[in-house]
Amino acid sequence: MWKGVPVYFAKTSGTTSGTKYIPITKDSIGNHINSARNALLCYMAETGNHQFADGKMIFLSGSPELERVGESLPEDLVVS
Repeated sequence: MWKGVPVYFAKTSGTTSGTKYIPITKDSIGNHINSARNALLCYMAETGNHQFADGKMIFLSGSPELERVGESLPEDLVVS
């Protein structure tokens, strides 16, 4: 839980009960980006597999289509 009103909702595919929405606030965006980066770095450190990062850019993205839900827009979190 983060203080503030969500500005976006990250839409996940879910594994047990379908689509889920993760609230994204201005204060939580940095945490989401850092967590994704740290997960990739931990994977690389543990496995030694880093060839996927040898290119010029890593870009993780979901669907660019937005859907209005109340006052906020759900959006897939984009980390670049």
